Amino acid sequence: MRHDVALDTIELASLRHDSDASVSTENGATRRRDRRCGGIWGVGGWKMTLYLGSITSFTVLVLNVVMVCWANFRRSDEGHSVLYSGDCGRAKEIGTGVHVLINALSTLLLSASNFAMQCLSAPTRSDVDKAHARNKWLDIGVPSVRNLWRIPRSRLVFWLCLALTSVPIHMFYNSTVYSTIAVNAYDVYLANSSFTSLTEADVQNVWDFSTRKFLSIPSAPRLVQMMADLERLSPDACISAYKTTFQSKYASVVLISDAFTPQNTSVIRIYSVDVPSAGEDSEDPYTWTCEQYWRWESRDSCKTDPDNWMVDFHHIDYCVAERTPEKCTLQYSLPLAIVVICVNLVKAVIICITPVFLMSRITARGHVTRVLGAPEYLHVL
Repeated sequence: MRHDVALDTIELASLRHDSDASVSTENGATRRRDRRCGGIWGVGGWKMTLYLGSITSFTVLVLNVVMVCWANFRRSDEGHSVLYSGDCGRAKEIGTGVHVLINALSTLLLSASNFAMQCLSAPTRSDVDKAHARNKWLDIGVPSVRNLWRIPRSRLVFWLCLALTSVPIHMFYNSTVYSTIAVNAYDVYLANSSFTSLTEADVQNVWDFSTRKFLSIPSAPRLVQMMADLERLSPDACISAYKTTFQSKYASVVLISDAFTPQNTSVIRIYSVDVPSAGEDSEDPYTWTCEQYWRWESRDSCKTDPDNWMVDFHHIDYCVAERTPEKCTLQYSLPLAIVVICVNLVKAVIICITPVFLMSRITARGHVTRVLGAPEYLHVL
């Protein structure tokens, strides 16, 4: 006897998130509780998060515009937007604080953008029904790039805009604020202990070792004029002070050697150090500090025995250096800031209008339909 077995279908209804439970307020009125938000709100869940993201993105936009306007009124003579100019230690502290603020703002902006992208790629009930009608399936509850080919084109365009505008935030936002330091060019002189008794008339013309002739060098009379303000440094301290690529603390220096015997001049200029140019492929500007040692030994050999420091074949007893105040500036790049503001505006607008394209509730949970006898047909909607 033949028996026909019919397949029964059991539908498991999903739990309803929009509970009809009500709560009483102080004045006795009754309102529906939105459990997704956990409070008495007209909007909750993903919509509330998007609205908070919109507020956050517009807040970041306002702060960026205020920063640009403020920096634009603080321009230097060279036309740069200067946030701070002065002590290098203070400039470093301010720069660190500004970059911490920038990273906090970028984190908030990118977080709001990321959530909006997840909402745009998440399928609505209508998207799921259309996909099932074509025997296709969609990812639900997880970020999915695969869904992008199944959602309306307008949402895809918005998703791509949010993704592309995240690139300038990562690349340029931190670069909008940068620091600079004033670097000194200086002359290196050689003299003996009688240098302290010289007058300006004695150094009007100084023998220049590189050109092999007498020159009128402005720094020489200045050093004699400010003799009392020159800082005396031991050989070890002098090497440490001048063995740097970018000299910002000291200017010209006089190396004192009792082995130096003046003939036609009381002081000679043995080196002239210019400010290194960016990208210039040249030797380090402090090679004079250990030049003779580099010919036969390692670069740091002059640090091992500073008491026997030799420069230009003269034993150096000490040096007197012209100390200058350090000057650092914290500057603001207006072109990069404008780029950041533009992408910030695009993100804020898209995040704000995203709920319009998601009027039906995003399917985070649904019902489970199981066809008896065919367990492979299991759909989570």
